[in-house]
Amino acid sequence: MIRTSYGKSLRSVLYSFLTVLVVASVAAAQTTTAAFQGTVTDTSGAVIPAAQVTASNIETGLKRTTITNEAGRFLLSELPPGSYEITVTLPGFETLVRKGMTLTVGQQANLALVMNVGAIDQRVVVTGDAPIVETTQSSVSGVVEEKRITELPLNGRDFTQLALVEPAVVSLRNTGSGEIGRGFGTRMSVAGSRPDQTSWLLDGMNIKGSTQFGTPGSAGGGLLGVDGVREFQVLTTNYSSEFGGTSGGVVNMITKSGTNQLHGTVYEFLRNSALDAAAWEDNAFGNPKPAFKRNQFGFSLGGPIRKDQTFFFFNYEGLRQPKGFTNVAFVPDENVHKGLVPNPDGSGLQQVKIADSIAELLKLWPTPNVPGSRVAGVGLLSSSVSQRTDENYFMTRLDHRLSDRHSLFGRFSFDQATQDNPDLVPVDNFKLETRPRYATIQLVSVWSPKLLSTTRVGMSRNNIALNIAMNVNYPRSVFFLNQQFPPEIMIPGAGLTNFGPDASNVQSAIQQLYQVQESVSYTSGSHTLKFGFDFSKMDPNLNSGPNNNGMFRWASIADFVQDNPLQQLSTSLPGNIPERTFRQNLFGFYFNDDWKMTSKFTWNLGLRYEPYTGPSEKWGRVSVVKDWLTATHYDVGGQMFQSPGNKYFAPRVGFAWDPQGNGKTAIRGGFGVFYIPLSTYVYSRASYRNAPFSGSIQQVPRDA
Repeated sequence: MIRTSYGKSLRSVLYSFLTVLVVASVAAAQTTTAAFQGTVTDTSGAVIPAAQVTASNIETGLKRTTITNEAGRFLLSELPPGSYEITVTLPGFETLVRKGMTLTVGQQANLALVMNVGAIDQRVVVTGDAPIVETTQSSVSGVVEEKRITELPLNGRDFTQLALVEPAVVSLRNTGSGEIGRGFGTRMSVAGSRPDQTSWLLDGMNIKGSTQFGTPGSAGGGLLGVDGVREFQVLTTNYSSEFGGTSGGVVNMITKSGTNQLHGTVYEFLRNSALDAAAWEDNAFGNPKPAFKRNQFGFSLGGPIRKDQTFFFFNYEGLRQPKGFTNVAFVPDENVHKGLVPNPDGSGLQQVKIADSIAELLKLWPTPNVPGSRVAGVGLLSSSVSQRTDENYFMTRLDHRLSDRHSLFGRFSFDQATQDNPDLVPVDNFKLETRPRYATIQLVSVWSPKLLSTTRVGMSRNNIALNIAMNVNYPRSVFFLNQQFPPEIMIPGAGLTNFGPDASNVQSAIQQLYQVQESVSYTSGSHTLKFGFDFSKMDPNLNSGPNNNGMFRWASIADFVQDNPLQQLSTSLPGNIPERTFRQNLFGFYFNDDWKMTSKFTWNLGLRYEPYTGPSEKWGRVSVVKDWLTATHYDVGGQMFQSPGNKYFAPRVGFAWDPQGNGKTAIRGGFGVFYIPLSTYVYSRASYRNAPFSGSIQQVPRDA
């Protein structure tokens, strides 16, 4: 498989090949649904045309019927995952009933159904699950089904961790977790790709958003609501052109729906520190083991409003977690508080006068409480602190069958989480809040046994805020430009821990994403054609924070105590505008053809075209320099960059071969071109720093 961003030579070679593909169209995928396909024959192996094949959902009573074609083949697509019974009837043959089959999301179960000659009122019942080996798709994927979701242990009940049970999916070190753009979930790599190259879909709609660099997650570090997830599919490589906007993996999750039986769960999980081992810091400094308690509780309930027609499902989960731990910081020792500071040559201490501008600030700096420091002027501060996490998750879903041909569902979910994190020097707390909202409405229409359509609209709103809460009262005399936060003090040359709030942690982002999707499936002979489009309107509203509290850096403790000239000063200037309101549109058009060339060999052919607009800022707060050699001013109010426009054609070609024709072995291969649009997390940081909307003081260190 080839992943590329753009290449003229590759595109020119492919154009002639793509012309052929468009005539036949390209590979059928099931984003939130599944399908039965196969052949009907008699006991001699002769195909049986015009047989009626009906799939009945055991849980909801849904029925879907089709007729076998002249080759004895049939397709029942756009079926919701669940337990099914297949019934085949034709005058002159005994009725065939196949029971005990379960469809999983994205599955295309290939069935070989054999009918006996006889009276139609005679029934032959066969019990057996659908084939496990997928023999008609070139994509490499795995499904985490409902049983594993329910039974596998999950630390924190974060169901995204279940993706790690699939081959080629590994977790990564979660660096930069305090940055809005990186997200707060477990970062994962699928088949060696970067975490930002994985697409996360919930009921077919994007829930990651353009501001999330990695796995979507809440302030608690995961995604709650495991009891509301029926199953999810992890697509690793060679997926069809129905999936776009990514070059890595696709995690395709679907939610539970109600059934004809009322069912639910009530639970509470408790974990505490009674059986936890003490951390190294606690043993080293003789501290008692910090308290830890995690309560996760909730319930789910689903059932019929009207049997075989209308169903509901509701899920709630709460998290309450105070987590104690020990912070260790390097702070000025008692001598520094008396004006005794290290000599520049390291030969001992010298008495200096503490500057009036520093005296009040120095009083706020906690003194060491751990003996045995080996560095003059520096001591150890051990603090027993508590990180508090509170979270509430809700999800509700309604399913309704409008008629035998039209079915509708709507789902809304939201999560509200907060987390307080004490700083290493506990004069301030870092506070994180997340409030995602996701909504989807889907309509499936069966116009004829050969023609189906799926219409889906959705909205997601990811609201993330990072802030600072002060724990002590600073004297107003030490405030710089920002009257909300005092400055951050740095003396790295002495080995001291930074003191005071880091205003770069004051950020917020509200990502609103509106989506419309339409797909049409048509079966003709040995071809299953599918074509459609998806449209996304991204409205990220970003705030990089004031960043004008000031970062003051001194070369030594002596310079700091005497308020000698700074080594470095960094702050935003008055008039800096940190807010940006971007607007960007993304499009996707695709064609698929699942061509069953023989009973053993299937071609998966596809073409996707996904242009996007360059980002514009609602208030014109962007600036560019069009020609660095001759420019005399910034050009403001336009787009940050021009979209490549019509260059994003992405062909997909694959095959699946069942060499023995028994459904037990599959040999696959594929080729594809995949693109990632340049969206918010790529350009947002650069947009904050452009004049005339942004200005800062950056005094360069003297020793630089």
